[in-house]
This record gives sequence, structure tokens and C-alpha cells, in this order.
Amino acid sequence: MKCNGTREVCVKTLHGRFEFRVQRLGAGEQATTWLEQSGQVMPGNVSRRLGEFSAYYANRLSYEEVEGLVERVTGERLLRDQTVQRQVVAQAVAVSRQWAEETKETEGLETASGVDWYDRQAAEVLVLSDAIQVKQQKPTRQRAGQEAAPEKRRETVRVNTDVWLVERAGGGFQYLTAGISESGDEVVKVEDRVKQTLRAE
Repeated sequence: MKCNGTREVCVKTLHGRFEFRVQRLGAGEQATTWLEQSGQVMPGNVSRRLGEFSAYYANRLSYEEVEGLVERVTGERLLRDQTVQRQVVAQAVAVSRQWAEETKETEGLETASGVDWYDRQAAEVLVLSDAIQVKQQKPTRQRAGQEAAPEKRRETVRVNTDVWLVERAGGGFQYLTAGISESGDEVVKVEDRVKQTLRAE
């Protein structure tokens, strides 16, 4: 509802939703609200805590299960699974941009081409690598019991993610993966992240 340059928006939080009258600052598509500029809400008028809550559980559950969990916790259907997915991707892209800045320092940094395994004086860092492989989600959905059209059937695509564990100076390991763009393309190599982490330690 617009009234004298103001608009009421529905802010979604872990405690439910409420109407909030905000003034838009700027003009056209570039206009933002005070809530956005102060960092109190994420795109879609979702509070930071609700966004963090849904992103945390999206690492452990499917997006659809997160949608159900949020509804069970809050008593309202605040987020749809597609909204959760968009927020997770947006956060991954933002974090990847930060990684890209951090790894600029390691560009051109060479690592040892060989290691003398029997040199007792050589400094050692334990690095482990593994991979996670999951099925790519379908771009479109069919209702329960509905068969997909033959021309729309496609080969199951597996998404592979390399994970590196780098030993930290203070004990324990840091988990590292590559940075991605919105389309899922690699923008920061995991090897560069390993080099940057070793240099920082």
C-alpha cells in the first residue's frame, strides 16, 4: 500500500510476520528502504535471524524440509523452498566474493614441487581432501504421481564438490571449498584458498 511516499511491507521474522511502514530512499529500481540500508532485512523482507536460521538448516535438510521446519517453528508459512534456495545461493555468492578478495594475495605464490618425506626438520602441515557428490535438483517440478513428458526427461546430473581440510596452527582443521557464482561456476579455486589459508596460518 502506497501513501505519501511510504509503503507498508510485511517483514518476516522467526516470531512471525508484521506490517511495517517504510519510506523508500532514492528513485526507480535503485530505491531502497531504511530496513535494507541498515542491514536489518535481507531481500524479500526476511529478517537476518530468519535468513541465518533457514540457511543453517539448508546445509542439513532439503529446501522443502526447511520450508516445513520454519512453518513448524513459527506457526506460519514464512518461506517457500525456492526462497530458501535463492537466499542460500545469494549468501554463497557473497562469501565467494570475499574469498576472491582474500586470495588475490596468493596469486603467483608457488608451492614446493617436491617434499623430502624423510627430512625430520621439515615443517609439516596436514592437508586432507575429499569430495561430496549429490544429485542436481530438477529445474521444474511435477505433482505427485504425474509423469514427466518424454522430451523433458533428462539424464541425472551429479554435482561434485571438492572439500579440503587444512590443519590449523592452534589445532583442528579448517574446511575449504571453491567459491562459486550464481550459476554455480567456480570463481575461486579451492587450491588458491588452501594457499591463502596456509599463508595466513
